[in-house]
Amino acid sequence: RIRLAQNYEFDIVKEVLFIYYFHKGNISNTLEMIKRREDIAKIMNKWKRLYSKYPKAHSNRLRFNGTMYMINGKTAEAKESFLESIKVYPLNWRSYLYFLVSFLGSSVYKKLTYAKARVKHFLGI
Repeated sequence: RIRLAQNYEFDIVKEVLFIYYFHKGNISNTLEMIKRREDIAKIMNKWKRLYSKYPKAHSNRLRFNGTMYMINGKTAEAKESFLESIKVYPLNWRSYLYFLVSFLGSSVYKKLTYAKARVKHFLGI
């Protein structure tokens, strides 16, 4: 997608194209998240130069990585990712919020994440 985005214009589809549920007790989802986190790290490293041109997108990616760390119980790595997100783009207020919520612990963070997903699904966002 990154190479395509460099050469072509994209539009946003505002409707839900599919719904993906993941159960917090499902071991395969946890393993999938670990693999996905590794893949994302490789992609970010490969496209480091491009990310420097888009600090907000880079910050959002780091914040998302922090959420994956929290869901997998890796609080220290999550906090590090949230702080890096703030350094990359200090205007990203969500990164501050996520960083603060990370101090409540992994289990509370997971509950809030799942609650947010349910609300977004209910509202069709």
